[in-house]
Amino acid sequence: MFSDSTQYIISTPSAVAQRKRRKKVFNILSIGFAVLAIGLVAKQWQPGEVSTEQLSSLENQPEKGVFSQLLGRNPSPSSQPSPNIDKAFLRDALSGYIEAGEFPSQIGLNNQNLYINYTLDNDLQKWAEARLDTYNPDYGVFVALDPDTGKILALANSRRDNQPSASLAFKATYPAASTFKIITAAAALEEGVANPNTIFSFNGKSTSLYKSQVFHPKENKWTRRMNFKTAFAKSVNPIFGRLGAIELGADKLLAYAQRFGFNAKFVSDFEFDNGTITLDTEDQWQAAETASGYTRRNTLSPIHGAAIAASIANGGKLISPSIIESVTDARNQVLYSSDQPQAIQVLSEQSAQSMQTLMNATMKVGTGRKTFRTFHTKQKYKDVITGGKSGHLSGKEPKGSYDWFIGYGERGTQKIAYAMLCINKEKWYVKSSKFARDAMEHFFKNRNTKITKQPEFGQQAETS
Repeated sequence: MFSDSTQYIISTPSAVAQRKRRKKVFNILSIGFAVLAIGLVAKQWQPGEVSTEQLSSLENQPEKGVFSQLLGRNPSPSSQPSPNIDKAFLRDALSGYIEAGEFPSQIGLNNQNLYINYTLDNDLQKWAEARLDTYNPDYGVFVALDPDTGKILALANSRRDNQPSASLAFKATYPAASTFKIITAAAALEEGVANPNTIFSFNGKSTSLYKSQVFHPKENKWTRRMNFKTAFAKSVNPIFGRLGAIELGADKLLAYAQRFGFNAKFVSDFEFDNGTITLDTEDQWQAAETASGYTRRNTLSPIHGAAIAASIANGGKLISPSIIESVTDARNQVLYSSDQPQAIQVLSEQSAQSMQTLMNATMKVGTGRKTFRTFHTKQKYKDVITGGKSGHLSGKEPKGSYDWFIGYGERGTQKIAYAMLCINKEKWYVKSSKFARDAMEHFFKNRNTKITKQPEFGQQAETS
């Protein structure tokens, strides 16, 4: 942390150019005044005429004006100690800009220039922004990150009405809907309540949720049976309602939600909201609604959604998202690096593998089947491992129909976890699953390029 006297400003590319021009003019004027001052001093003091007492008196004076220059006491910027840069400082300095969709290239801190390098995949970021402009939903937001490191690869959002607003990715005012079934399923697997092949039965519609389906199930000729893998893939509400209310119970359900970051706060280098859960542990019906995602009480932010998807892809580790790759000073000394991500094991590797089986079934036989059915038949994508979960529910902030699709893809060392959210008022412009498939095709078709240094105005970015 920095003391109250620490001052910093943000430099956008255009501001940097202006600062350099001002600095150049200032340096020229400074040299001119210094030469003039030296001439005046030379006329008044001849060599050898300065006494020891006078020199001592000069050295003890504050370092300013002509005397500092004559005695060589003015420290150069390179001799100043390097500041201590941490996540708290970066959150304070940059979050407002990042939330507005801006990525400043420099920070001026106590008369020193610090250079910011972002984790963004330049190619994927530009593609996501352009594709959102093409589909132009009422509200759309896409977040992608590396599931092993938590580094943000893309952070794009749009509004059809073009009204200025903060990025949709940072808020957690959106109902989690059926994406919460990931938490319920993970708890069931970890607690030994179910495995991918466990058979469950239910009556009525798979999309409905009634107390009779949860608390008074019947066995008759209309009873349907399916394994847990298929129930997850098809997002069967009665089965998950019963899991939450009867098999797991509200206390365990709440504990696993908190384990996955609900009602918590990630320690990150930028500011965003975690999902929230409101659950009366004495109310079985609330547990059923929560477990199936059939409630607006529990919310999720797109960034948190991508982190949850990443935890399944990386073997059960909930990783803190980051967007700053590194911070360097004018001497190219690294003052901050995100090379050591913060993560906690929230699920055993065995349970995470079972969750991958469930999420892969979503793409093959579940709610993502129609969208992804030809993805794996294409030769260039046959070896891509995928998993996902959809979610649909109406909401009020902003008002509309919320359409989620969160998931991951992996091929060798190429990995991505993502969250896509579309909010539609009256008309559907694109489904989130369709956008997610487009993103997967683009990501695995093209070589990843990452911004290593933000360009100054009028220059192209350096990539690797």
